[in-house]
Amino acid sequence: MGCKGSRVQISALRPVFQSRPETPGGPMSGPIRGTIGNSTAGRAETRPPSLAIAEKDCLGFWTDGCLNARRVVAFLALASRDVARLAGISLASVRFDQKIPREVVELLSDIANTCGLVAEYFGGDAGKTALWFRTENPLLGNISPREMIRYGRHKRLRHFVMSALEVNARAPAV
Repeated sequence: MGCKGSRVQISALRPVFQSRPETPGGPMSGPIRGTIGNSTAGRAETRPPSLAIAEKDCLGFWTDGCLNARRVVAFLALASRDVARLAGISLASVRFDQKIPREVVELLSDIANTCGLVAEYFGGDAGKTALWFRTENPLLGNISPREMIRYGRHKRLRHFVMSALEVNARAPAV
């Protein structure tokens, strides 16, 4: 079953997701083995932040395994010029139909995942998530997460989000 309109099937990206270590119970559950940070080899560790995938599609970016690229771009109010610069392609190549360039799919899938992780933290509230992406954050150098994405710092933003989620998960409940 193919995707229609501005949605794109990500079956070509499956190897990217499947190459990540999997454990029974989902992409974020259970220990993995190996050396992470200052840990010792063979000791069970939690999954590193860069490997997290949003459990739910709180923002409606995915339908039947298809990324709705237009919805991701609209959610963050990105211009085609921004998408072209971030993906490293010409402005004329930016399109959101079945012939969307692979670079754009990979970029927007990564950004959609980061947005999904933030939305999960806010309990699926799209309004709070959108506000968080638009608000300047002193921990990010007094720029908004949306601007970080526009400036090509989406990997740093993802790392920041994952680190914050990891810290919040370890914090004792009050």
